[in-house]
Amino acid sequence: MSDSHPVTRCASLLRESFARVRGQDRPAVLIGAPEGQNCGRHANWLGTLKLLSEAGAGPVFLSGADEIERNALRQRIGNGVVFFSGALTANPVVAQHYARIIASLPNRIVILPERIGIEWTPPPNLAGAISAHSDVVMLARDTVAQQQIERAFPAIRPAEMTPPPSFVLGPQERKIRPQYDIVWVARTERRDNSVESAARLSSQSAEKLELPDFPDG
Repeated sequence: MSDSHPVTRCASLLRESFARVRGQDRPAVLIGAPEGQNCGRHANWLGTLKLLSEAGAGPVFLSGADEIERNALRQRIGNGVVFFSGALTANPVVAQHYARIIASLPNRIVILPERIGIEWTPPPNLAGAISAHSDVVMLARDTVAQQQIERAFPAIRPAEMTPPPSFVLGPQERKIRPQYDIVWVARTERRDNSVESAARLSSQSAEKLELPDFPDG
């Protein structure tokens, strides 16, 4: 795969971004192990692990949402950087836990890029903790997310555009022969913007498969 391939280019941008926000020889903490069936969130988590491992940053501490003991975290991290995965769209209970952690640490906080809809608003307690912290780096995966983040956090530095960490995993080898030349997944729930696309697809001469509802939305 050439250096100009979009996946290769995105992976290079990710490595540059992570090196910049982590700094020189600083340990890393990664918080926010995904739950549920959202493959994108799991891929971003794995991509972040790979990035930190490549950089020799450990991470020295890994945790899901409800497994964090703040005193232990402070002892382990030293002057390291705390990366949060999925923080901006966490449920209220998890967001409150994250807010307490951010408020208790002077370390650099990095909010990893994630999908943010146009109607998104941050959990109030988390927003307050992030706004009050003196060293927060916000990473945005697209212009919509960047605009939403900067609107919600006007007092901190502008959000940096960074591809989703899943790009560093690279192309995934196909294990079996594909059954279809083209597959278009069009989710039609209220929060998604693919309803019109699904309506157009329904009029095409193509096989349609009904998918079950996903528990995580």
